[in-house]
Amino acid sequence: MFERKKVTAVVIVLSAASMFALAGDGFVFKCQNKECGFRPTIIFGGGMLFEQAMGWCHQCKAFRTVQWSRPGSPNINPGAKPIPQPKPLAEVWVPAIGQTRRIYKCPKCEGSFMEIRKPEELCCCPKCSKPGFKVDPNAPRLAVD
Repeated sequence: MFERKKVTAVVIVLSAASMFALAGDGFVFKCQNKECGFRPTIIFGGGMLFEQAMGWCHQCKAFRTVQWSRPGSPNINPGAKPIPQPKPLAEVWVPAIGQTRRIYKCPKCEGSFMEIRKPEELCCCPKCSKPGFKVDPNAPRLAVD
């Protein structure tokens, strides 16, 4: 009996870990500047069936995403074709984080955006350009699947 409970616990932990490995996370951010107060919900990563890149389009002043089918994911819509990953306009090295990032064409305007992969990469508000753009600790965290 004890062995069965142990196996069940391991299965639950591994299932949860695999879910987080593929699922995206959503956060409500809040600008600490009282005159601005910008408060968007931002989704990082994709789901089990899709992947996405997200960033701030400076031209249309909004967070934008491009999405594509995750390789090897099951097709839940018969007859639907997988969405290919969009070709980035460029890939640049970002000295502030010591990593490369892709730049994509904005899907809503003629502008472009640099992908932002995690909440820690956002420190300044994109609306007012002031520091203090943080995850709102009082808002719920979202899981994208």
